[in-house]
Amino acid sequence: MWNVLVFFVGFTLLKKLISSIKKLKCNQAFFLAFVIWLRFFLSAYHEFTFPPLIAGMSINALASILVIAASFFVIPTHLWQIKKLLPLYFFILCIIISAALSGQFIQSIAVITKWLYFIVIALLTYQVMKRHGETVTLNLLLIPFSFPIILQVLSILMGYAKQTEADGSASFIGGYNHEAVFSIVILTFLFLVVLLNRKYIKFQPFVVAFAIFCLLMANYRTALLGAIPILLTFYWGYTINSVIKAHRSFIVIFMVFITFCFVAIVLPIMSERFADIAIVIENADELFKAARYYTDEEQDLFSARVYIWSQYLTEFFNASGQVWMTGFGPDFWKNSHSLYAHNTFVSYLYEFGFIGFFFFLWLLSKPVITLLKVTADSTRNRLLSAHIGFFIINNATMPLWQIEGVIFYGILTGYTWFYCSHQQVVSAQKPVY
Repeated sequence: MWNVLVFFVGFTLLKKLISSIKKLKCNQAFFLAFVIWLRFFLSAYHEFTFPPLIAGMSINALASILVIAASFFVIPTHLWQIKKLLPLYFFILCIIISAALSGQFIQSIAVITKWLYFIVIALLTYQVMKRHGETVTLNLLLIPFSFPIILQVLSILMGYAKQTEADGSASFIGGYNHEAVFSIVILTFLFLVVLLNRKYIKFQPFVVAFAIFCLLMANYRTALLGAIPILLTFYWGYTINSVIKAHRSFIVIFMVFITFCFVAIVLPIMSERFADIAIVIENADELFKAARYYTDEEQDLFSARVYIWSQYLTEFFNASGQVWMTGFGPDFWKNSHSLYAHNTFVSYLYEFGFIGFFFFLWLLSKPVITLLKVTADSTRNRLLSAHIGFFIINNATMPLWQIEGVIFYGILTGYTWFYCSHQQVVSAQKPVY
């Protein structure tokens, strides 16, 4: 029954997607939206698409490779040569060097594939926005992102949940495999809704509130933390811009009061889920030690994340000088750890050493630095808040390990490129007196 529902919803949205694309007559726009729809559709059938099928690769992995191969026929050659991609190419080079020195050649294929997939999503988002503008592009992207949202609503109505926490709480994730992956998809949906101009979306605050509800039902606290800067920036900006300038001082005071009330009410309700975070912050100096010195109680903090980070960092700093420079190699953790690092920064330091870690930080910071150079407005602030949210998520899980996280950051980066380029053009066209 469930698989039939998934099929019906998926193909209904595909039909709507094709109908929308016919009006645009743009192959790149169709490819971008279709690629995202395809990923969500295949992942909804994870029982069949996740297990290895050919040469150790799953249907999902093969689909990702085919997407990258097809992109060379869709994306103009000159776009692959833009300077914005330089940090990415340097980072991919670091991955190749690390793989060569560690012998992790096979493992590097999956890692490089994800970063090439990221380039495809970022370039397509950038190019489609240049051709059709951000409003048309965001509305188009909302079609494939409606797919997992509808499935989640159906799973709530049908009571189809996944037990995820020791306290007995459940996650409604629309039949998907893991709440971490699904929550990133919902966070991307929230990001798209927030970035839409209020003129082109009715009842925007309520749609954003619905996205928050979906995040809460997914029950993954890392994504909730990542959503906080996005939500604060949106509701603050939306409220301030909704009143005339003469009343804004009063509204600012009122918003501060409402924020404190919200924290006072919500914090006790969510305190059990987030209590470990406060403990980790308060005792950060005591937790900075080798893994073998952790007590049983300390090992359980933050769902064992702090202990896992310590295990990775202890092994890394006890290694040779070469490992310090280029790391243990792509996905080497699978040879020595039962769990992934649950922190992108820790994982990339472990896998690619200080050199790879440096280029990864360059990759993350370059769009943010470019954003900070342009004149502040609501779009810039919301883009910055999304980058901050993504940084937060990377500190407690690894969104870039999954294609869904790659899609989120690809859209965010592509939009950032477009926005900054557009603002620079606007600034250049202003008359100088």
